[in-house]
Amino acid sequence: MSLRDELAKRKQQLSLSQQASLQKRLKREESPGPQREAIPKRPPSPIVSASSAQKRIWFLQQLDPKSPAYNEHIALRFQGPLDEAIVAHALRTMQHRHEMLRSHFQLDIEHIQLVVFSEEQAPFPFHLLSCEQSTREERESAAYAYISNESQRLFSLTDGVLWRTTLIRLDLEDYILLTVLHHSICDAWSIALFNREFLHLYETFRQGKVCQLSPLTIQYTDFAHWQQQAFEQDKRFQQQLAYWKKQLGGPLPVLELPTTRLRPAIQSTSGSRYPITLPYALYRQLQAFSRQEGATLFMILLAAFALTLYRYTHQEEIIIGTLIAGRTRPEFEPIIGLFANTLALRLDLHGNPSCQELIRRTRNVALEAYAHQDIAFERLVEYLQPGRSTSHTPIFQTMLVLQNVPPVHNGIEHVQITPLEELEHTTAKFDLMLNLREGPQGISGYLEYTTDLFDADFIATLCNHFSRVLSLMATSSSQHIASLPLLSEPERERLLSTWNSTTRPYPYHTGFIQLFEAQVAKTPSALAVMDGEIRVTYAELNSRATILAHHLRACGVGTEVIVALLAARSWKFLAALLAIFKAGGAYLPLDPHAPASRLALLLENSQYVLTTPELFPQLEAVQREKQAMTILDIEALLSTAPSGRAPSAQTTGEQLAYVIYTSGSTGQPKGAMLTQQGMINHLYSKITDLHITETDRVAQTASHCFDISIWQFLAPLLVGAQVHIFEDSLLRDPHTLFERVQQNQITLLELVPSLLEIALDVWQRQGPKQFPSLPSLRWLLLTGEALPPALTRSWFEHYPHIPLLNAYGPTECSDDVATIGLTEPVATSTMYTPIGRPIANTQLYVLTPQLEPVPVGVSGELYVGGIGVGRGYLNNPARTAEVFLPDPFSHREGARLYKTGDRVRWQANGTLEYLGRLDAQIKLRGYRIEPGEIEAILSQHPSVRQSVLTLREDEPGNKCLVAYIIPAQGWQPEPEQLRQFLRQRLPSYMLPAFFIFLEALPLNENGKIDYRALPTPSQVDLPLTALEQVLLTLWRQVLGTEQVGIHDNFFDLGGQPSQLPLLMTGIYETFEVELPLLWLIEHPTVAQLSRVIEQECQEYGRMKAIAELFLKVSCLSDEEVTGFLQEHKERIP
Repeated sequence: MSLRDELAKRKQQLSLSQQASLQKRLKREESPGPQREAIPKRPPSPIVSASSAQKRIWFLQQLDPKSPAYNEHIALRFQGPLDEAIVAHALRTMQHRHEMLRSHFQLDIEHIQLVVFSEEQAPFPFHLLSCEQSTREERESAAYAYISNESQRLFSLTDGVLWRTTLIRLDLEDYILLTVLHHSICDAWSIALFNREFLHLYETFRQGKVCQLSPLTIQYTDFAHWQQQAFEQDKRFQQQLAYWKKQLGGPLPVLELPTTRLRPAIQSTSGSRYPITLPYALYRQLQAFSRQEGATLFMILLAAFALTLYRYTHQEEIIIGTLIAGRTRPEFEPIIGLFANTLALRLDLHGNPSCQELIRRTRNVALEAYAHQDIAFERLVEYLQPGRSTSHTPIFQTMLVLQNVPPVHNGIEHVQITPLEELEHTTAKFDLMLNLREGPQGISGYLEYTTDLFDADFIATLCNHFSRVLSLMATSSSQHIASLPLLSEPERERLLSTWNSTTRPYPYHTGFIQLFEAQVAKTPSALAVMDGEIRVTYAELNSRATILAHHLRACGVGTEVIVALLAARSWKFLAALLAIFKAGGAYLPLDPHAPASRLALLLENSQYVLTTPELFPQLEAVQREKQAMTILDIEALLSTAPSGRAPSAQTTGEQLAYVIYTSGSTGQPKGAMLTQQGMINHLYSKITDLHITETDRVAQTASHCFDISIWQFLAPLLVGAQVHIFEDSLLRDPHTLFERVQQNQITLLELVPSLLEIALDVWQRQGPKQFPSLPSLRWLLLTGEALPPALTRSWFEHYPHIPLLNAYGPTECSDDVATIGLTEPVATSTMYTPIGRPIANTQLYVLTPQLEPVPVGVSGELYVGGIGVGRGYLNNPARTAEVFLPDPFSHREGARLYKTGDRVRWQANGTLEYLGRLDAQIKLRGYRIEPGEIEAILSQHPSVRQSVLTLREDEPGNKCLVAYIIPAQGWQPEPEQLRQFLRQRLPSYMLPAFFIFLEALPLNENGKIDYRALPTPSQVDLPLTALEQVLLTLWRQVLGTEQVGIHDNFFDLGGQPSQLPLLMTGIYETFEVELPLLWLIEHPTVAQLSRVIEQECQEYGRMKAIAELFLKVSCLSDEEVTGFLQEHKERIP
């Protein structure tokens, strides 16, 4: 609210006679000086160009023609004697007085115009409704139902007048006056003026007097004409335009609030309101604080709102819109019309400023905006040409308004007047609009929000945090914004403690070998391992491991000595792993298929290698460079009896258990070091969560270089269950894999989601009878990749009785740290499959970079604490220090947090959603894009079995989104088909430029997608049909550039709403077909519009023929054209 608005607010609180006296006094006391030129009357005509603001409202209404979002209503209750005839007389007098109450719009070839009825010809939209129900409660209920429906009944912008009034009679002395106006003819000031003038006129006429209102010197149409013709020639216009070009130059940030649902491709106006009332004590505190900081109350509210949004979005630049009255001249004040102007306040939160510094920045931005407020926001949008999307409003997506409209005062003798403000609201103009009112009881209002994006619970939390920020700013203004404690103590307690209360009494202080040997003593003859046809009992496995351990200790292997294991997975491999533990060493798995150079790199920190004879040649080159390396032959050692019995080393939970190398961003692999206690905790977590017993048979499917192999090998051995080792070849043949699962009566199977997708697709292609029955399978575990919601639906469609366990965990934290059991498919409206809650003795925190917890629903980085957090990276202290941090939330000495680099968010039920890698997030043309969102939507199309989205830059500076698609069985999807499907669900900036169809996605050795092996797209974007070619010509003419392709968005290329009538004119002049404006808005590319014309336009055949004819004659000379037309005149459409 500007200083001018503040004075206007005080002035509006005066009666009309007091206002007139004040105006006369001000005129007497005005000092002589240069006067602004008066606004002239427009040339006499019933038709005049609409104002800039009206054009924008007209355009927005076309975006959603069935939405009542731009209906404004006033409902006043009159309790006392009311003369119905005088009510009608007062309203008709107001209609004669204000041209906007007798106007509508029309669209000519290029312009949006106002049509003004004469006083005699204007329709008078007054209606009397009498409620005849028997009881008062029934009459009131009927009245409120009518008000709810009538306030949302749509106006025709090109017919009649754009307001209507109903006087509802509840009783002889009980009435409700409902007035509904379209926003294109009014603003908040107008509504207050409407109330004041009506009450004044009613009382004047009741007393038998004539109208005493001063005649209007100009009408709104005079202002609209002046705005379009004169002001833009004014020197001040150019000065102000230069300011806004500087202030809003460069890429504009799009507010990226966390949403419950995907943003729709076309912004709807479905909404609701959440009421807000700030405590009176806080209001008084804010008043004192604003005086202390030299700022207005509005500036304090604006800074607090921006801070709250910053904490929800992590964006350091936020644009918030606000409204100013726009009545910069006295002659504007008594006119009903849309004068209100919008200011876009671009607030800078970079550098983690203090609250005090943020208020200073906010004050400066607001004051400068007030000084440059005369340019209509709509004209500013046209000059700036921001990137456009039909999914959100341009420049800003949220607004803050501090109302300066005074309350309605009683102006009728013996009648009590009460505004009805508890009406239901079901629309929203922006993502968020915080509308506050300052009154005697403090600050109250509402947060209007779009229900397509947000749930009421999320909005309630946001409002509570806004109130808390206000309180903290007033008392702790020196605190920096990133560390301001946004969460209340109960919220912090829930996020940090309640949801992380995972203590379980697992025996993680003991080494694994002691626990394993105890199980051997219980079940020595039970089957421990099945390796093809080879069966090994617990006693045999333990005996072989002891033999190997003896040899290892004889060679010098002891506590925490790293022993590499280079061999194929087999029962001997498992015996060797156990032997390393028995000797007190730490296990380092190596890939037999790895090149010698990589083996050399990974063996730099290991003196011992256990291997098999066929792999000796791979180690020869390494051994030549590493003279001290000892190579031990597993086969030979197992056949050699040890001299004496070497007891197992007494390991403890703190000792190093294994090292697994993961890929590094620098190209150098990182060796994650995990302890016995972390490993054992994870093993028992699996045993507990999956209820593993001696009757279970666990499929060991994972590569031993993949961390999930640890639990697959070892967890069954702690409870007397069986490990079934599946050879690598099975993982490349899903059909044979599941045949083996069925034959071996496997009860627990773990796969990566992409492999399961392949299996389901193979069975689907072969027919329903090909799905194996899997009678013994108790759980299917999915890990290693994000689990698509659609995959859960496919699984449960065929196997409703077999639950899924979705597991998430980084190698650095002993494998899985969060799991969730699914017994039914994820809902189709769900974007991400949840990853669940923390496992036993594990804590999960969603934090800001300052290690502050974020609210529920807000994304942040996942940090892992607890027993499972590893020691760090082997011989890499710098990288260890970057991601293994002291745990500020733990009382355990030396406890650390692991910084995962993953984006997650808490759901209200205490489960986590995985959103993607922080370093995988795509940024394209200033928009942040999460590939998983697009993949999730694509997977809902019946023709898509699997999809992967990437950002490619195959040519420097030419970035584009590419979707790789595996079609579903029997489908051959077309790119435009998928584009149209996505367009209905996603904003335009999230649409892939190319769709590439593959038979299968390339996978790496761990079964994950190999993004580097995805093919390069073709860069073709040429028109395919004659209609597309002609439309493309029109596009280029209107946009003034040849650099337009058939998939380029009209608005992304700088097209403005005001240019759409020109484009419509070009289409009409070419084809003599008038297309709906909404088609151009919803389908803003040549390819899209051509497709919708083909599918929905009855004149398509004629348009196609004209386009083909146009192309034929376009390359002919004038003489040739004349001859051609003469020759074909009978066949020309």
